[in-house]
Amino acid sequence: MKIIVKDSEERKDFHLTVPSALILNSFAASFLSRFLKSEGVNITSRQARGVAKSLKKFKRRHKDWPLVEVNSADGDHIRITL
Repeated sequence: MKIIVKDSEERKDFHLTVPSALILNSFAASFLSRFLKSEGVNITSRQARGVAKSLKKFKRRHKDWPLVEVNSADGDHIRITL
């Protein structure tokens, strides 16, 4: 996963690369399911692990697929890719 923030005013770019294995694993999926249950969303750990597994497969087929892409009016740009 890559997070890229480009600031047009200060000409400073911020690039952060996070290994997908840190985010898309069974521990993170079970942690996410517990957090979502506390927020009122009904999802089991098994379902969360299934979502993580599907995202891993999708990432292998579609490299650098943008999850979020935002362009502000003043020229700032934020992009989060899978």
